Formats: sequence, C-alpha cells, structure tokens
Amino acid sequence: MQEQKMQYLQFVQNIITRHNTNSFQIKELTIAIITAIFGVYAVKEISCPQLILISSMTTFFLWLLDAKYLKQERQFRMLYNDAVSYKVKVYSMDISPYDVNYKEILFSKTMRIFYIPLIFLTVTIAVCAYLKII
Repeated sequence: MQEQKMQYLQFVQNIITRHNTNSFQIKELTIAIITAIFGVYAVKEISCPQLILISSMTTFFLWLLDAKYLKQERQFRMLYNDAVSYKVKVYSMDISPYDVNYKEILFSKTMRIFYIPLIFLTVTIAVCAYLKII
C-alpha cells in the first residue's frame, strides 16, 4: 500500500510540474508573439494599428489561459496535500472539490506584473500608431 501511495503522489506531482511548465511556456509564447508582431510592424512599416491591437487581444487571451493552468495547478496542490494526509483515495484525480477563485488567480500579483504592462504597452503603441506619432 505504501508503494502505491508513493506512486500516486509522484503522479500528482508530475501533473503539478506539467501545469507549471505550461504556464511558463504560455508566458514565453506571449513574448514571442508580441515581439513578432512589433517586428513585422517596424520592418514592413505597415501603418495598421489593428495589427498591434491583435497582439493586445492575443496577450489578453493567453493571460486567461495562463490563469486557467495556474488554477488547476493550485487545485492539484490541494489534492496532493490531502493525499499526503490520507484524506483522499489513492489514485483519485478528482480536483472538483477544491475551490479556487479564478478571479483571484487572474489578478494575482505575479499575473498582473507580467500581463498588465504588456497590454498597456501594446495599446499605447497602437494608439500612437493610429495618431501617427510613431
């Protein structure tokens, strides 16, 4: 039984690690997309502020996706803690009993520090491009 429990805890830990990795890769993808769109805008000299606004919308949707992964990661951490203290059955992967507020995660300090400046930057550049300031 102890060996099964250790294997189960390893499974849950692997899921937590995977969610953490996905969250980091979403942040990498966000930076790559914004950089690519700004690069196209700068090199091609396209006077199309809509192109920049697309990067704002993309950033916003990736922010929502990142928050989803972080929410699930927290739920699996709660499952892990309960599994360690024998409160759940071995091999149970049901995270529905664990309530995590999506809005709290969406506007958590780490998420705000990363995504809000990016959205502000892209919207500012789009407005400047529209007004032909840049």
